[in-house]
Amino acid sequence: MFYTEAAFEGRDVLLANLGKHRTGKVCVYIRRLADVDLKVLETLVARSVTDTKRRYPQPDENDA
Repeated sequence: MFYTEAAFEGRDVLLANLGKHRTGKVCVYIRRLADVDLKVLETLVARSVTDTKRRYPQPDENDA
């Protein structure tokens, strides 16, 4: 199981191409890595992280 951002651009297309999985609101459940396309999984995680960082920017350490 892993979490994704709920509504980043292209999420639904990536999930449609992922392979065998279940989803909750933001959870993606995968039983076996062999059941999914690993390139799609990698893209899904990377885009989710990028979108999370965009939505919730962290203050620069030098600003503290």
